[in-house]
Parts: sequence; C-alpha cells; structure tokens
Amino acid sequence: MYYELFIASRYLKTLRKERFISLVSIASIAGVAIGVMALIVTLSVMSGFERELKEKILGFSNHLVISGLTTDLTIDVLKKIKHEQVLGIAPFVEGEAILSSKYASCGVMIRGINTIDEKNVSLLSKWMIDGLFSMATGDALIGKEMAKRLGLKIGDTISIVSGTFSGIQKVKIKGIFCSGMYEYDSRLVFVSIEGAQQLFGMDKGRLTGISLKVRDINRVREIAKDIQAKLGWNYQVATWQDLNKNLFFALRLEKVMMFIILTLIVLVGVFNISSCLIMTVFRKIRDVGILKAMGSSNHSIRIIFILQGLMIGVIGAVIGCVGGVGGCLALAKYQFIKLPSDVYYITYLPVDIRLGDVVIIGLAAIVLSILSTLYPASQAAKLNPVEALRYE
Repeated sequence: MYYELFIASRYLKTLRKERFISLVSIASIAGVAIGVMALIVTLSVMSGFERELKEKILGFSNHLVISGLTTDLTIDVLKKIKHEQVLGIAPFVEGEAILSSKYASCGVMIRGINTIDEKNVSLLSKWMIDGLFSMATGDALIGKEMAKRLGLKIGDTISIVSGTFSGIQKVKIKGIFCSGMYEYDSRLVFVSIEGAQQLFGMDKGRLTGISLKVRDINRVREIAKDIQAKLGWNYQVATWQDLNKNLFFALRLEKVMMFIILTLIVLVGVFNISSCLIMTVFRKIRDVGILKAMGSSNHSIRIIFILQGLMIGVIGAVIGCVGGVGGCLALAKYQFIKLPSDVYYITYLPVDIRLGDVVIIGLAAIVLSILSTLYPASQAAKLNPVEALRYE
C-alpha cells in the first residue's frame, strides 16, 4: 500500500503542471468543500430554529396540558393529579378577547394565571423586562411587542372585552415580558385567574386547563398516559409535542429537503473528481503501462487512482467542515444576520452545531468521493501494457 500511496500523492502534486486538469481538480475540491460547508451551516441553523422554538414554546405551553372534553375543568381535578414525575402544576383560564387602549384596539389571547403556581411550570417570570411578576384582580402583564405597537407602559389602563362581548374589564399594566417570539409578545395578555373567570362569565371553580411540568421531558408521553388513566376519558391530556406537532413536523420536513437539495452541490464536486481522474488516466497511460510492465497488479493500479480521488475528497471535506463550523461559530457569536420578528418568530439566526451532523456530512462526502473513483480506477486497471507502450 505504501508505494500506491506514494504514486497517488505524486500524481496529485504533478497535476499543477497540467493546467486544465489542475483547474478541474481545484473545482472538485471547491465543489466538495462548498457543499459540505453549506450543509453544515444549513443543518446547524435548522437545528437552532428547532431548539429555539422548543424552548420558547415550552416556556408558555408547558410539558403537559389537561383540558376538558365534555365539561369545563374544576379545581377538584387538581387533587387527582399525583405523579412522581410531576414537578409543577398551574391552573389557567384562557380565551380570546379584544384589547383597547387610548391609541388603538387589537385582538388578543387572554390567559388567567396564578403567578405563584406559574413560576413552577413556565419561564414567564424570567422573561419579565419591566414591572413585577405579581398580579391581583385588575392587573395585567403584556408582551414587549404589544406595548410597543399600542404605546403602552407600566401603570397604563386598558380595556378588555371578551370575545362574546359578555364581559368587559379595565385593568392596569403591572409588567411587560419579552419571550423573543413575536407571536407571544404581540398577542398574549396575562391576568389573574379570578379576573379571567369574571371576564368570560365562568363560575369561580371552573378552569380552561391545567399546565404541568415534568421531571424527564423524554418520558412526557408515558406520563401523559398515566395521568389520562387516572382522570378518565372526560378529559384530554396533551403533550407539548401534540400541541405543536404541525410546526415541528414542518421544520423536520424542511430540514430533510434542505439536506437533499444541498447534497446536490456535493455531488457536483464528486462528479468533478471522476472527470479529473478520467483525464488523469488518459494523461498517464504511459506511466500505467510502465508500472504494469514492472509487475504492478491491476489491484495496485486501481488503488493508486482510488487513493488520488480519496485525497481530493478528504481535502474538500476537511476544508468544508472547518469552514462550516467556523461560519456557525461566527453566526452564533456575532448574530450579524437579523430576521424580521413578525415573520420568523425570533429576531436572529439561531445556530446549534451538532457534532454528529458534522461527522456524518464529512464522512458522506468522503464516501461519495471514493465511489466516484471506482469507474476511472477500473478503466486504468484494464489498460494493456503493450497497447499503452506501443507508440512510446
């Protein structure tokens, strides 16, 4: 194997003397490198989107949500929810309403909560940027985008009218939160449970749902089944995956499609490797004939050209991996690509570099490079030394 590697490396170095073949080899390396780099950056960004959305959604939606199928939930249901994996329980009342300030009006989602319980199940208390995370009846918490759009600040009074126009309340803004997701920051309004019950004309003991936080998020479906069995089928126990399955399915599908599309860039580089080797074989017919006349086997000739293509593929894959990881680290540190928050949920391009993805992409590029060498290498191995040296 040593002399095959030596000859393959010598062939790769002497390509610089053959201008056209040298350009093809450089294009091959560049094609593989750009494809690998694009794949790493794209998959890291897609993974970053998935991670950010998961964190933001879990901050409000919680791990498990219990709601009533045939009747409104009552506070008595709380007594039945006992599970060793449940870390926090928080009841809530939810419904649509119209918010009106002295400047404008808009449709909002009202969520009645108990701030003490809410700390145990969501990240809302950590997302407060102004005011206090505490509410009595008549207080409200609004998002940063809503405050900006309606020109509201701490202490301002707003009017809330329920969707059925059966109730109207005047509340004072007690705090402003920023989750980083436009959908939440522009549409959610938090009030006390008692205030929400009055607004929607519900009895004092009635609830829309109960949020639960569990110890092990990977066992959330198993825990949901256990709680469902305790409560019976008059209630619905939904996991955070069930509540957002369309969004995460779309993200996974987009990630797969981007992987397939960008793999085509790698294939361009791989076909260039094959073209480069075919031309090298024609230029080295005399050399191959001499090697065979000296006793080199067909297997050795095949290995020489496979190694040459492999070296081109490895160089391209290494450059692509280094460039892709470097680009991702720069994006994560400097966040120089900003996104319109009203379109993309979040305000910057998130990055989540996964070592497994980088290794798989690099290895896939190398494997494809090896496959591209099989045809030209086999053609070189079939050369007859007599025919190769006839006109020399």
